[in-house]
Amino acid sequence: MLYKAVGRPDILNRLSIIKVPPIFAMLWFSTRWGINGVAAAQVAIAAFSLILDSYYVTRFTTTSWKDLGVALSPTVTGSLVMAAASSVCKPSSARPATSPSG
Repeated sequence: MLYKAVGRPDILNRLSIIKVPPIFAMLWFSTRWGINGVAAAQVAIAAFSLILDSYYVTRFTTTSWKDLGVALSPTVTGSLVMAAASSVCKPSSARPATSPSG
């Protein structure tokens, strides 16, 4: 939507063409490590996509990298707090249920 607003709808198509091959390659390659590998690939793809989109947003608008950082800081802070809380509050390992007969 942003690219359409600044009169450059072609940028969205170009970005998609750039993003698709690495997405397919990373997902195909990561399946050998199961669900954890695919999850790690998804994180890497999201980071790649964020950096690429941010680059083009700063290039076609008057937004600076600093402005993007300020806008994203609440999200990053919240994510770090949740990561810290989830690492501290890990559930204890589940014990198998015992039958009433012993």
